[in-house]
Amino acid sequence: MKKILKHIIVILCVTAFISCDTEKGYEDFTIEESPVKAVSGDWIVEIYRDGVLDGVDIITTSNTSENIATEMLLDDKEHGWGLLTKVSLDLENLTFSGTDLPELYFGVTVTIDGQFTKNGGTTPLGATTDAISFTAVFSDIPTEVWEYKGYKRSGFLEDQ
Repeated sequence: MKKILKHIIVILCVTAFISCDTEKGYEDFTIEESPVKAVSGDWIVEIYRDGVLDGVDIITTSNTSENIATEMLLDDKEHGWGLLTKVSLDLENLTFSGTDLPELYFGVTVTIDGQFTKNGGTTPLGATTDAISFTAVFSDIPTEVWEYKGYKRSGFLEDQ
């Protein structure tokens, strides 16, 4: 048993030593940036339901699995009404939209019309950051308009 344990320790040590070697094996490895990096991130948003403040939440924007510059994911992590959808993106004009898009949390559809504004937001600490605003109309409550307005998350707790 001691001999087996000794061999296992030697194998683990060699494996750890080899796996830490950053000189070999990664020559062909490149990290690509997402084409939607400029508008990706977490956003602190106020959510208005038919003009009445319904709450404050975090919305995440990110690339899709296709990783192309003309679409992005919009996700509230199921904290608000439930919003996870893929929208069309126009990076040149900083707009995003879509009509009757599949909403992936609850199986309804949603219509989105939104805009990013570079340096258009202010955090509670007074820092200038990007802003986001968009409307959403869900097929299960088609008479209500949801408005999301906010700023890009800075990472500082005081800005949340």
